[in-house]
Amino acid sequence: MYYDGGERKQTTSSVVSRKEMQYMDESGAILKRLRGKRSLEECAEGIGITARALKSYENNERRPRDDVKVKIAGYYGKSVKYIFFR
Repeated sequence: MYYDGGERKQTTSSVVSRKEMQYMDESGAILKRLRGKRSLEECAEGIGITARALKSYENNERRPRDDVKVKIAGYYGKSVKYIFFR
């Protein structure tokens, strides 16, 4: 768990820096913007993940593994750095 001013966030790592949390928040918004009007199901199928997983990445509830980041970036035609490390 990550605690920031009384706010609790679930993470896969026990120690997450403030900067990484900021990137996680930004990456969710970027993923939503890249998806546009396409459905979660359509994009998730194209990426090769479940719609539930994609939704959790967009809502900053989970952070994708590195291999999934590569799949997401390839699907949207963007770099991993652009989506996840701005």
